[in-house]
Amino acid sequence: MFSSIGYSGRYLYWEEPLLKLASLHDLKIFTGSKLEDHESFNSKKLRSISIQLKGRDSWNYSKHLQFYNPIQILSLVRKRPDLIIVNECTILSLFVILFSKLWDVRTLLLLENSHINYRRRRMAGLSRFLRRSVISRASRVLTNNCSGKKFAIDFGISEDRILVQPYLTSQVHCRTKIKGCATRYGRFKILFVGQLIERKGLRIFLESLQTIETTMQSRLELSVVGKGPQETLLKELAEKCSAVKTVFHGSIPYKELGSYYTLADFMLIPTLHDYRALVGFEALNCGLPILHSIYDGASQEVTDHMVTGIKYDPLDKGSFTHNLKLMLNDELLGKFRKNSEERAAKFSMEKITENFCAAIDKVLNT
Repeated sequence: MFSSIGYSGRYLYWEEPLLKLASLHDLKIFTGSKLEDHESFNSKKLRSISIQLKGRDSWNYSKHLQFYNPIQILSLVRKRPDLIIVNECTILSLFVILFSKLWDVRTLLLLENSHINYRRRRMAGLSRFLRRSVISRASRVLTNNCSGKKFAIDFGISEDRILVQPYLTSQVHCRTKIKGCATRYGRFKILFVGQLIERKGLRIFLESLQTIETTMQSRLELSVVGKGPQETLLKELAEKCSAVKTVFHGSIPYKELGSYYTLADFMLIPTLHDYRALVGFEALNCGLPILHSIYDGASQEVTDHMVTGIKYDPLDKGSFTHNLKLMLNDELLGKFRKNSEERAAKFSMEKITENFCAAIDKVLNT
């Protein structure tokens, strides 16, 4: 039972793991949002009421409350399935786990939260209460990395009930890459993919670009894929870096993203807060080096500093020029690219699907 799966009603990166799970077990999917019809899945929408709150929080997350019909959830739990999987610390997850305790049904909580960002961002009392209530009562927790494990322990679950292995990734189809694009075309091609909101950090990146010398700016070409409320502001900032060739492509269908990754020399992830941004895994799959913010929970999995890319603090403008200069080196990018291609196997869709199903089997057999 998930509040949502994938994006805009599409399964996307969840499709392959769920297909495999459905081939091994009798799988029923219940979500708080409508999903596209799929011949291999038995999926239903849970009855709920959504209340949209005014404004957004300080990180540009929309604020809304989703209330689910407890009688419907209770009726599903009373059927005594062998296992109920819930995603993140939501009101739905809390209802499911509390009712499962009454009927002695095992639960597996999928947790993407990052210990790194939890320490930076103070949670309101209600948020902390909800997380502690869900995490501490789940039969088992599956998280992608050690940062997620630390996060779970902070909220009251014992270490022996936590499974740590990557269970979520995203891949785009990339054509054969052209090596050494900077040497061939004169500019280093930088790719940003994400929402144009404050949390994603592109505003701070463009402001930092203004501080570097014009000759260095003239070596850069920035492709921006995505839309959001900051688009007008970001275009104005880009114009102030006139020597940088910046192109805003708007929103691109998921199936077409591969061509943008293929043409890039390296990926830019300047986020100020992300539990585990999936664009890093898409870049890794395409063999792209990454200039990677330390505030992305996925940076510990995707980017080894000076091995597959460079980790940096987007809030430390003093070190910005140095880190960017390091990326503008064909020889070093070649090394990063080779290492990225090798690391990508660990996060292939096949491997992630294997991890996901193995974790579920482990819970079922204990």
